[in-house]
Amino acid sequence: MEGRPRSARRVANTRARGSRSVVTIVLQAPVDGATLQFLWESSRGNALFLRELVRHGVESGALQRVQGMWRWRGRLEMDERLHTLVAMRMGTLSDAERAALELVAVGQPLTFECLCRLGISDLVTQLERRGLVASLRQARGVVALAHPLFGEILRDRMPPTRRDQVQLELAAAVEATCHGSPTDEFRIALWRVDAGDVTRPAQILAAGARALHLWEPVVAERLARVALDAGPEVEATYLLGAALGDQNRAEDALDAFRAARRLAGADRLRAAIAVDEAGVLSHQLGRPSDAERVLNETLEEVSDPDARAILEGGRAVIVVSRGYATSGDVNPATTTVPTAALAAVIENAMAGRFDAALRIASERLATASEWTDEFPAIELFLRLTQTWALLLCGEVADAQARADAGYSTALDERADFPRVTWSFVRGVILAVRGLSTRATRALREAAGGFDVADRGFLRPTHTYLAMATALVGDVAASEQHLQAAHNAKHSFDGMFSVDLARAHAWLVAAHGELSAAAAEAQRAADTAAENGAYGLEVLALHDVARFGHAADVVDRLEARTEIVDGALVNSVAAHARALTDGDGASLDAVSHQFSSLALDLFAMEASAAAARAHRRDGKRASAFAAQERARELGALCDFPQTPSLNWADQPEDLTAREREVADLAATNLASREIAARLGITTRTVDNLLGRVYAKLGLAGRQDLTELLRSRRTL
Repeated sequence: MEGRPRSARRVANTRARGSRSVVTIVLQAPVDGATLQFLWESSRGNALFLRELVRHGVESGALQRVQGMWRWRGRLEMDERLHTLVAMRMGTLSDAERAALELVAVGQPLTFECLCRLGISDLVTQLERRGLVASLRQARGVVALAHPLFGEILRDRMPPTRRDQVQLELAAAVEATCHGSPTDEFRIALWRVDAGDVTRPAQILAAGARALHLWEPVVAERLARVALDAGPEVEATYLLGAALGDQNRAEDALDAFRAARRLAGADRLRAAIAVDEAGVLSHQLGRPSDAERVLNETLEEVSDPDARAILEGGRAVIVVSRGYATSGDVNPATTTVPTAALAAVIENAMAGRFDAALRIASERLATASEWTDEFPAIELFLRLTQTWALLLCGEVADAQARADAGYSTALDERADFPRVTWSFVRGVILAVRGLSTRATRALREAAGGFDVADRGFLRPTHTYLAMATALVGDVAASEQHLQAAHNAKHSFDGMFSVDLARAHAWLVAAHGELSAAAAEAQRAADTAAENGAYGLEVLALHDVARFGHAADVVDRLEARTEIVDGALVNSVAAHARALTDGDGASLDAVSHQFSSLALDLFAMEASAAAARAHRRDGKRASAFAAQERARELGALCDFPQTPSLNWADQPEDLTAREREVADLAATNLASREIAARLGITTRTVDNLLGRVYAKLGLAGRQDLTELLRSRRTL
């Protein structure tokens, strides 16, 4: 690690995205965001360098396909061909020029004041004229190498003794000119440790904590081990455990946490250690009872009120994330503590108390600068759950903007775990909106990261992949993802088990069994309601309505508008009422309500239903307008296949059972197979098909299959 501050690594994301098509065409498969960012930063858009990097990545195995996406693993190890290409671009260097460039390569970005301290300001000016060094646009008086690959060559060819010398020179120069900057203090500590200077343990420990905050656990582990060389010390041991936990090395992390708890330390520190140990036990290893035992044991050992509140908050996070929302899990008086605040946001969001969830999240995040160094992961999880709550209450555009911003920031900062968690949240939002192609890409990127370091997110990621693929009729992929979800850890079932049941219902619907799908969704809603998770119940009830059984849930949805906050529940209840009444005008209005919430799939389904209602009432112009609106929305949603859309322009009304039998018949199932699936007789199936043919003016199954194939493309 060269100690570059995060701001210096920010690039033009639009240009990075411009490289996406080039790289995707070459690799003939999607590429994850971190890899695209890495390729852009390394090549700076130079087509020749980009092509050589991709070639080298494939040949060396650094570029690998994970979850159907290409990912770059490890650091860049340049081969001779790439070395030669970049060296030709750099040209011949004098000894003095090379020495100056080596200082910039290891220390970039460097201020002009620092260059003067190093005695290389004139040389750097000459090198800037040659195009080897550049002034940073976002920071006047700061320079870096003109191309990242120059630094790779210079650092690779630097003898170890020279590198140590360079790092010590930089540490002295930056320390004399940094004016106490935390970023520079971090770089100084790293340079000294890398050069073998371990005489400042407090500085090393502070740098390790900073590395954790920057989501660089490998660096944090190295610094923790250096600090521990001086002897057992509780803060260094805790730092080691946290760094190992962030690398998904759960058993090693537990060993370190246990060792830390045996050492003397302040109550607040002991509480933080226990919370992190409990997190590893519950989320990474699936052992919640052991996690609660650790927290309870520590509660008996500490007396400081703040420490006890931290522990109680940590316990509440485990309880509410693994089980459904139940009133009273979180003490409202403790929500000023970050761990308790996170638990309260989760609990209130599940219960549909979104106003309270968002207020608590906003209040704690406003004070994040006071506690984020102590609880860096809590800030991320608070932002993630805040975004989730915004989605569930109907503030979808705001949720999407926050998720996109979080993902973009994580890319810029090369923060891998935040990147994949934000990719997961982006995928959830996109799936709910019906944007299946984009949702699948985001969720696959998340799954690739969680395959390496799952902290409980792999199960909900595959859950939403199952939903997104079912939405476009890819039954085989949906089945695979659903199985993967069932096999993954249950760490966040309190938040996502309703969605897992919904995903199963959507898979059943993709098979054409709408009555069974509605029953699955109904059971998911019932379980959520029994546990007070009314915020999660709403979408499951909406699925029942979308599967053709709106009358079964409309009263319940309307009742939920009294206890669940936000615009989403009101729109969903209005949708169910309009479907039940068959009211075309109300369905038109609901479609526009959903569009205002950025929920284009729901809007599309409402417009398709409105077209049917208007046709039944003889309102041909209104039917045409609603149908055209459905087609326009379909273009935004990748033309999904849902029960509400498969019969979007039927000329006559069919009953729910007639549509179900027709859908199954169109997949070439024999009448006896349909009867077995639906639990009815073969004669009943044939009678229902006869009614379908008569109503639609069809000659038989072939005509029915052709009709449905055309309608599913809208």
